[in-house]
Amino acid sequence: VFGSDMFSGFYGMESRYYGFLPVFPLLLAGAFRLIGLGVFQARLVAVVMGLLTLVLTYSLGSRLFRPPVGLLAVILMLFLRLTVVSRYQGTGILALDFARIARYDAVVPVFGLASLHAYRTASSRRGLGWFGLAGFFAGLAGLSHLYGVFWLVVLAVLVLWDRDGWRALLAVGLGFSLAW
Repeated sequence: VFGSDMFSGFYGMESRYYGFLPVFPLLLAGAFRLIGLGVFQARLVAVVMGLLTLVLTYSLGSRLFRPPVGLLAVILMLFLRLTVVSRYQGTGILALDFARIARYDAVVPVFGLASLHAYRTASSRRGLGWFGLAGFFAGLAGLSHLYGVFWLVVLAVLVLWDRDGWRALLAVGLGFSLAW
């Protein structure tokens, strides 16, 4: 049972765990089902999410500016030390350390960057479906970690800034709601 005896009898909390949101555990469950149970498999999910983050960062930087900007962003993510080196963060480079220790919040930037890609497509094509997809990806970011919900705020600001209209804002909200 993945729960806690401490809350036994309190609304069934002895059979549930509310420590973090469900997207990363579901990805882990899929990986465990496909390639077996182990630390390597758990870390592999985080490494794949880290690689997707790098690919999406490069493509977004290239799309918004030029390919050298995307490449510079990836280089900074791979070599810029942002935290103190510790027992758990061996290099101080967030992109490497989070993948190494299989952190659940490594999934957030994947869905957040995907939402920005979908938003960029939506604003150029004026398709409400793309706005909804952007909101859906922001919702998945929020279901990966609570701070992922802030991608919804970013999308709302972008919609209002670019004057895409209330229908676009509602589509983003609907997509977010569907994910949740």
